Amino acid sequence: MRKWNAVLSAVLIVIMLIHGVIGGLTLLGLSRSMGKWIAWVGFGLIMLHVIFCTAFTVKAVKSGQISGKWYLRENALFWARRISGLCILVLVFFHFGLFGHMTAKGYVLYEFTTMRLAVQLLLGASLFTHIFINIRPLFISFGIPGYKKYKISVFFALSVFLLFCTTAVVCYYAGILL
Repeated sequence: MRKWNAVLSAVLIVIMLIHGVIGGLTLLGLSRSMGKWIAWVGFGLIMLHVIFCTAFTVKAVKSGQISGKWYLRENALFWARRISGLCILVLVFFHFGLFGHMTAKGYVLYEFTTMRLAVQLLLGASLFTHIFINIRPLFISFGIPGYKKYKISVFFALSVFLLFCTTAVVCYYAGILL
């Protein structure tokens, strides 16, 4: 089950990257594609990932890997992974329909308020944090040796992606279209 979750995680990262690029280009006025289908596929896979991770968490707590005592320093990474994932799950539900909705006449945009901007920025931060703290176990599960060798490249690529998406959302909020 862990191997399937690792594959699922890698696919989710790819889907998130594609959705982010399509969405960012759309927000900047450089594309008209909505990429809704990939978002729904991603959401379905997120739900599967949540089921797997919930099962792993319950098993870890029941087996005593995470004891009844709060050894925060020893268990910090374990709980940071779960909390960042939970933040993503909550924020994804706010992300749905954040920009508008379809009617018989076409797509109707909502006013993009400061609260909606905050939701988008928090979602981006949560995604980055979750991937950042889970990339090492993902590399290990795929048997990729020398994780440290790739770490800087992966984090640089994720940072560029986050910067692009954040810039697109802020430009959209400010009313700047390219």
